[in-house]
Amino acid sequence: MTYTGYEPHELKQMGYWKPLLEYADIIVAGRYQEDKRNTYLRWRGSENQEIFYPKRSRLDRHSHETNEIEIIISEHGNITTLGYPELKK
Repeated sequence: MTYTGYEPHELKQMGYWKPLLEYADIIVAGRYQEDKRNTYLRWRGSENQEIFYPKRSRLDRHSHETNEIEIIISEHGNITTLGYPELKK
């Protein structure tokens, strides 16, 4: 998975688009925009960002449409949280 921070047309101009399509399973394109923040999106922080699944991707593009939080508790009691929880303001 690659977070680019760039728009697809910028990646194409820089010559990075084809290598990304070849090596990444998921490409997130676009800059994060605080005013478009949405914590319910899977793998994106803001609504303007796009997700691309290259044809050779091993992932099912329809099975991951909503954001989730994963909580892992180790055998020693350590807690790890993965994902984007909704912030309380």
